[in-house]
Amino acid sequence: MRSGDGEIPFVKLLDYFKLNPTRGQLDYEGLCKIKGLAFIDENNKLKVTASSNEQLPASAMTYPDYDKLRLGLQEFGGNGELIHEFFIPIKELEFMQNFISLIRGSQQSQLRSEALKLYEKNINKKIAPVFSSRGCVARCTFCQRARKGYSAYVPSDLENHVLELKEKYNVGAIHLVDENFGSDRKQSYALAQIMKKHDFIWDADGVRPSSVTYEDLKFYKEHNMFGIGFGTESGSQKILDIMEKKYTPKIIYNAISNCKKVGIYTTHEGYLIGMPGETEKTVKETAEFRALLAFISDKNWSIKTQP
Repeated sequence: MRSGDGEIPFVKLLDYFKLNPTRGQLDYEGLCKIKGLAFIDENNKLKVTASSNEQLPASAMTYPDYDKLRLGLQEFGGNGELIHEFFIPIKELEFMQNFISLIRGSQQSQLRSEALKLYEKNINKKIAPVFSSRGCVARCTFCQRARKGYSAYVPSDLENHVLELKEKYNVGAIHLVDENFGSDRKQSYALAQIMKKHDFIWDADGVRPSSVTYEDLKFYKEHNMFGIGFGTESGSQKILDIMEKKYTPKIIYNAISNCKKVGIYTTHEGYLIGMPGETEKTVKETAEFRALLAFISDKNWSIKTQP
């Protein structure tokens, strides 16, 4: 079941609360008219309303205004400066330390010095989660897609948002939390250029290995990307086909190998075991593939399997 953007039913719910401000005066009939809700009804039963398929157009997708959170924290928490705790210090991130270890072990002296220089420039700053797109181009069988289709944020809006984070909250790193970064190459390149322009270091999760080439990764690296996370899922072609991933273990291998070549830190620990059709043979294929990826990434590749 697909649903639309949560902002739409949430605003409708806020409008409902304006008319029904107390728990003792709930209008359950009114709640049932709002699509996309789940609540306990007057009979103490779970009620799920119809699915909301309404979606915001790309031009209406906006970024959060953290100043509003600051006002709320001041009013209800007594300290608006608590807003700064929304952002984690870069130096406290384990994967950032792993990235630095990778760079220090690099045989490419120019790559090593440039990456360390940029890291040290931002070490006392913070990292912020940011969306650059919504939705996904894939139709993986195990996934509950939150949104139909794929929409990218307008680059100028993204730039204004990250600049505000930099100026107000000492943010020097961006963690992209897209479901599917990289599918819109033009927009992804524009984002990378924004990161470089304003001295941000950045990483991206939720990337399909088939969405990035060596040239893409090289460009992202040259524009301050330090890490990337791929949807690996399985090392068995049989299971990848069941999942309808539309790529092969070879494509995954190439993406991880290319990251190593250009000096981008990557993880490959996201595997799904137990899909319909899974067997002992396919599990072992995944284990061996995971070991192979760890080996080419200079990580612990040892595995143990029972006969």
